[in-house]
Amino acid sequence: MVKCAEFEAALTTRESLLTKSLYISHFEIDGLLSFIADSRNSLKFLEEELSCLTTKRDEMLKRIEDKRDGFTKQCFEFQREIDKGENNELVNLLSEKELLENEIHLLDKKNNALRNSMSAFVEEILEDLYTSNAGNTI
Repeated sequence: MVKCAEFEAALTTRESLLTKSLYISHFEIDGLLSFIADSRNSLKFLEEELSCLTTKRDEMLKRIEDKRDGFTKQCFEFQREIDKGENNELVNLLSEKELLENEIHLLDKKNNALRNSMSAFVEEILEDLYTSNAGNTI
């Protein structure tokens, strides 16, 4: 009978340990299931966010490409107009610019010549004044 009671106590202890292990396992499983659910929600959110960012990037690249193509077309049209001579306004403006630059150069030359002759004239007048003053003082 003593052996049976010892055996029963051992089985009760073992049952208690197994029950404890079962509850711990259930707790861990519940925690893991909660973690999995949160991870799936996070994954879904990140996938949606990534999809939005990819769409925005694609739209931005498309806008950049469209602007680049438009700029290239405008450059080709501008070059074609220049080559055909249809852009008379540009040719006229460039010619006028060249004429004005030449006129500025000529005016600078005349201005320098006038400045030099004025300096010589002022110098001559000052010499005359000096000599006339020197003659009056003697």
